[in-house]
Amino acid sequence: MKKAFRISILTLILMAVSIYSYGQELRPVIGPNQKYGYVDETGNVVIPFMYFDAGKFSEGLARVRHGKKWSFIDKTGWGVFPDEYDGAGDFSEGLARVKSNRKWGFINNKGMATIQGKIIKNFYLMYYIMDVCEQ
Repeated sequence: MKKAFRISILTLILMAVSIYSYGQELRPVIGPNQKYGYVDETGNVVIPFMYFDAGKFSEGLARVRHGKKWSFIDKTGWGVFPDEYDGAGDFSEGLARVKSNRKWGFINNKGMATIQGKIIKNFYLMYYIMDVCEQ
């Protein structure tokens, strides 16, 4: 009986820790200066309000816009790649779409171009083209 009770307590503690760590996600919000920053679940500002636009964190990185250029930051606010993209999307399965010189392509989480860009007006068409090219 005591052993079962200890296991139950340990299970509850582990569940509480996992729920707490899951909730540590940062969210982009607009600050009083009309710029974006990131807050934690309690509303504490973690990354200052200094971006013209900001995306959600995905795979540990978030896209942010300084002026007209996009870059990516980590959860400490440190810039991972230089501000060099005209457009950017969230990371998914290790890749993020980026636009440079009117061309869309993909980069990995190290900032290396993995799929070179092409000029495509309809972005959703690009997914079809990439799928056909890779088969």
